[in-house]
This record gives sequence, C-alpha cells and structure tokens, in this order.
Amino acid sequence: MGMVLKKKKLQSYIIKSKLSETIKIFNSVSKNKIDNILSESNALLLMLGKGEGLASTLPAKIQTYVSHCKPIIVSSDGESYNFVKENKLGFSSKAGDSHSLYKSLLKAKKLKKKKLSLIRKRSIILFKKNFEINKWTKKLEQKLELYTEDYRRRNLKHFNTLK
Repeated sequence: MGMVLKKKKLQSYIIKSKLSETIKIFNSVSKNKIDNILSESNALLLMLGKGEGLASTLPAKIQTYVSHCKPIIVSSDGESYNFVKENKLGFSSKAGDSHSLYKSLLKAKKLKKKKLSLIRKRSIILFKKNFEINKWTKKLEQKLELYTEDYRRRNLKHFNTLK
C-alpha cells in the first residue's frame, strides 16, 4: 500500500474514532512550523517498520524530539527502541506490535506531572551530552588541529629526506 493510501486510511480511522482533537497529521511543513508543532505537542511519535537497516540506526528525528523535551512514543526495533527505553524518555514498543503501541499511547496520555518533569530533565541532560552542536564543533576543531599538526610533521620529515 502506498504512503498516500496509508495516510488517507489513517486519517479516516482518526475521524471515525473521534480522535481528531488528539491526533494530528500534517503535510510537509517548514522547519519553523515543525518546531512550533512539536513544542505544542504533549508527546512525539516515532514509528519505524521492521528491517535490519531501520533497526540499526538512530534517526535524526530522535535528536529533534529530544531537543523538545517531550515524551517519545516509539514503535521500532533496535536502536530507536533501545535509546528511548534505556534513557527513560517515554514509551517503547516493538515495530508492528499495535497492542503495545496502543498501551504506550494510553500511558502517555495519563502521564503525571512528576513523570513528565523527569522526562524533560533527562532530555535536557541527554541533549547537552550527546547532541549539543557547540560541543561537537569544538571536538571536531580539536581533531582537525591534531590531524593538521600530524600531517605537517609527516610532510616536513618527508621533505627533509628529499634534501
């Protein structure tokens, strides 16, 4: 089934189930609009299908979700599942397990303020530790300086042997 057909089927289900106020599906939107939508959301959903390729990587969307400090509901295998579960950032279910996903959605809806606050704190710490751009820029600059110095030393030795 194509993505357009799946989207229409999902939208139809949301309307029939009277979930239009709870679940929103958007067409393509700008980065600024995405940030606004995510900021206004109560929880963020990441669904990946089964497959070794999908299971072995952490999608960039996870970084975006963590930066918004919202509970993440993940339906995936492998890295995404483990990341959310191990860091206690929300609720995890295996890819294709609709019953567990449903339970995760219910848990997210019933989240108490204290648990929500813990998820926010963990997200901030995790983001600063793993995704903060200035930290990684400095590390990259340091590595480049080391490589440049090493390159110069090796080329200088090579140049001196040619004399």
